[in-house]
Amino acid sequence: MSQEDKYKNPNSQVFDAYRIDSGNNTGYGIQEWSVTTAALGKFGHYTANQDKGKWILHTPGSSVENLGGGLKAKGNEGNTSQRAKEIFAQHGDIVLEAPDGEIILKAKNVRIIADGGGDDGDFTVNANHIINVKSGHDIRLVADNTLVASSINTLNLTTEGFFGLSYTYALSGGDSDIVGTIGKFLGGIFKLPTPF
Repeated sequence: MSQEDKYKNPNSQVFDAYRIDSGNNTGYGIQEWSVTTAALGKFGHYTANQDKGKWILHTPGSSVENLGGGLKAKGNEGNTSQRAKEIFAQHGDIVLEAPDGEIILKAKNVRIIADGGGDDGDFTVNANHIINVKSGHDIRLVADNTLVASSINTLNLTTEGFFGLSYTYALSGGDSDIVGTIGKFLGGIFKLPTPF
């Protein structure tokens, strides 16, 4: 029996401030159950032949969740995990979009882990304008293989304290650096003897 045959008799129950519907064929799929409020907020479950069902929440205003009031305060117990909110996707992606706003993550600690294996395990950040990273203590960048920093225009490394470079091998070159320019200038004035 197809989903369309399963719901041939749509029905509705109307109350003072909300309406319950079932069996309608909508843009989300077959409407198994949904509630619509007088302010046009809607929450319902829909199925279609290509999926196993989906929950849809639609509201003209905002959606707010206040969670964790009954959980133990974490305090300074850094290893204690109490999940007040968990979203688990066994398959598929999780997408957060705010085309006309911002996405803000704020917590005592923020941890982002990409633990995929093989060709996965990437962490990518793209920005059309500026990426700002500021720390009140240290910033550490560690790579098991290669660490690359590049710029089309200018690359500045500045410090008001000690600046150290430690390496096993070094390779440098530049046609437009100050040292290279001075060397070429002096080389044009003084003809150095050609070694045997």
